[in-house]
Amino acid sequence: MSMKEIKHYAKDNGLKIVDATDRLDFGVLSADARTAKRLKASCCAVAEACKRQMPVAAVWVHPSVAYVRLKGERVIKRYIVPNRLKHEIVDFDRYGAMAPGEYYLLPPSKRLTLKARRHYEDKRPARHATKGTGTTPTPIKRVPMLGVRRIAESAS
Repeated sequence: MSMKEIKHYAKDNGLKIVDATDRLDFGVLSADARTAKRLKASCCAVAEACKRQMPVAAVWVHPSVAYVRLKGERVIKRYIVPNRLKHEIVDFDRYGAMAPGEYYLLPPSKRLTLKARRHYEDKRPARHATKGTGTTPTPIKRVPMLGVRRIAESAS
């Protein structure tokens, strides 16, 4: 599910997307990887582990950002995925296997909060904007990560 779809889910259900303030610890079992689906942010091994251990209403886990809505709460919390877990997610998407163990999701640092990202985007024009510069934009070369779910775009 892309960021746009998560925003629509939040809007349709009267929810607000906020930055998490505390760390979220959980354990992944080999059974979570067996029942999970590759390339699906809402039912990957990490999402299945969260659903098994916590009262989760909805969860979306992308390689860099995770969104968790706990039952009874009117907010969707945004977490940052640490590198160790990011590598496991990529491996799971490619090969369907994930190492069982204890993992965690982190609250965003000051620089990565939604407020800081909005401020940065307002302050700096888009890279492709050429209005008034008189130059032709240089295309950004992107190399797709094959076999990995689409990464959620930043919240605006």
